[in-house]
Amino acid sequence: MTCPQCAIAETEIRSPLFKSNCDNCAARLLAQGLAAWRAINARTGVDLQSEIEKIWGVERYAEGRRAVWGWMQRLDIGKTV
Repeated sequence: MTCPQCAIAETEIRSPLFKSNCDNCAARLLAQGLAAWRAINARTGVDLQSEIEKIWGVERYAEGRRAVWGWMQRLDIGKTV
C-alpha cells in the first residue's frame, strides 16, 4: 500500500514530504542526500551503504539498495547538465 507522501511523490517527484515508517519514503530521502551524491560521483559508497543498512538491515540490504538507486535514477541524481 502506498503512503500519502508516496502518492504525492508519484506526481510531484521532488516532494519534500516523507513518512517516517515508509521504506519507499526512506529510499527517496536517501537518494537525495549527500551519501547518494558521494556514491554517484565515485567519492565513496560507504556512507550510502551504511545508511541503507541502518534502515533495511543487513538481511534486507539488497532490497534497500535497489530502492535507493531506483529513486536516484528516477530523480536524475548525478546527471550532468
